[in-house]
Formats: sequence, structure tokens, C-alpha cells
Amino acid sequence: MYRDLKEGRIKEYKKAIGLPTTIDNVIYGQIQHLASALVGPIATIATNKNVLVDFEDDGVFIFGLNVACNFNGKNVWAPGAKIEMSSGMLNDSLVVEANGERIKYTVSKRLLGIPWQKENAKAALAKFS
Repeated sequence: MYRDLKEGRIKEYKKAIGLPTTIDNVIYGQIQHLASALVGPIATIATNKNVLVDFEDDGVFIFGLNVACNFNGKNVWAPGAKIEMSSGMLNDSLVVEANGERIKYTVSKRLLGIPWQKENAKAALAKFS
């Protein structure tokens, strides 16, 4: 479990699909309201309960993850997506809006064995809140 959430695997995957191999712009999240996200052109995002969200300068790349948090190939590019983040007690909330659709994610402030999550979530919150 969590094999693909390791820094090296994320960098390899990003390189393979032509993205910069930085990891400081990636956070792990889970869809909050699956039923409300099942319509529209970016509905592919909703088929992934677990995701890695990669914030690029010109949009957001969302990597689909299976239940074991390994890449499943169901990825979505959302150019020009609007991002909002807010802080909660145990988790942060992330909203990605693209093509008139909004998908809300829960972002854990910490993940056991995934040291980059804490700092990346903190940086994303500072940038998008």
C-alpha cells in the first residue's frame, strides 16, 4: 500500500507523462462528495476516490489512484482550473473548479510514511486560501 505515493515513484510517473519531476507541488486527497461529481466533462476525476493533485503553472493535473493508492492511469488535465483551499481541524478542504464543475477533496494534513504531504499541504493552503 502507498507504493506509488513515494517520492521516487511520483517523479518517475510525472516524467513518463511529460510533466516536470518536482514533488513540492503535489498533494494527496480524497473526494468528499462522489455522487455530486458524477456529471459533466471532467467526470473522469470523480471515478478516482483517491487522487494526487499536481498544481502546475497553467492548470491542475489529477492522478487517479486505486484503493491501495497506486496509480491507476485515470488521470485528468484541467487547464486553467480554479483552486480554493481552506483549513480544518484535522484535514484541509480543496476545491477544484474546471469547465463549470466543482469537485471537493479532503486533504489530510499528514500521512503516515509520506513525509512530503505535510509541507506540500501547508504550502498549497498558503497559496490557494
